Amino acid sequence: MKALSLWEPWASLMRCGAKTIETRSWYTSYRGPLLICGAKRWSDEQDAILRMPEIQRGLLKRLAAYTPLRRKRDMLFGQ
Repeated sequence: MKALSLWEPWASLMRCGAKTIETRSWYTSYRGPLLICGAKRWSDEQDAILRMPEIQRGLLKRLAAYTPLRRKRDMLFGQ
């Protein structure tokens, strides 16, 4: 099984269903289950949200399904 790390608050937002799409510039031939992990690094542009105590860093957030789209970038859809 593969894993993808997202900076906070994006991993927590994906966990609760508020964020359902993640784009990447690289292609992968992998299809199947994908673990979403909360990276220890915080997104600099979301400094106020990052201080929220309910957001935990460095933890497994959820299991998602990787579904590629026919676009320039692949997208991950959370379920």
